[in-house]
Amino acid sequence: MVQKTGAQFRWRHVLGSAVLILVMMALFSHPLVPEGTLLHGVMDTVGFMFYLAGLGFRFWATLYVGGRKGSSVIAEGPYSVCRNPLYLGSFLLAIASALFIQSWVFAVGIVAVSLCYIIATVPREERHMREGHGEEYVQYCLRVPRFVPRFSLYHSPPEITVSTKGLWIECRRIFPWLWVPLLGELISHARSQPWIPHYF
Repeated sequence: MVQKTGAQFRWRHVLGSAVLILVMMALFSHPLVPEGTLLHGVMDTVGFMFYLAGLGFRFWATLYVGGRKGSSVIAEGPYSVCRNPLYLGSFLLAIASALFIQSWVFAVGIVAVSLCYIIATVPREERHMREGHGEEYVQYCLRVPRFVPRFSLYHSPPEITVSTKGLWIECRRIFPWLWVPLLGELISHARSQPWIPHYF
């Protein structure tokens, strides 16, 4: 199994701190579009599409991999169309949060932070998988794209065994994301108040 290293835990702490800083910067930034306009509504709608897709990918992937990540080569379900559906789901959620909050500072920052985390983490995990599973994983990598799903490759057994522990862990991880739409609305409303200065 791929074990979480100290570096990965540090990256998560850095990521969390960076997101908090970006949220504060977004509060004092100019909105991308005025609240209440058609474009504002369109961005919210597109944001919900990315949001649901991100949650869906993470939950779908957890059904297949929960509790056994790295212990074997998972190549069914979402892992048959994309090698990293959990990270893809997180990236879609990051884009959704940028669309909800509608701040260029936050958008650039959250995408940059997410990409840095993915670049720092995914190659290390894939190296561990190659070392642990050899040719089986090499062939899997040759067949399945790393991030952009290729749905023509989809296959899955009619039944799978689901880890309730893995689902519970994922529910805890995803809980902060459930507040993102509300956070976007609160920031949009606060920025429209005359007593909130805009620095960015």
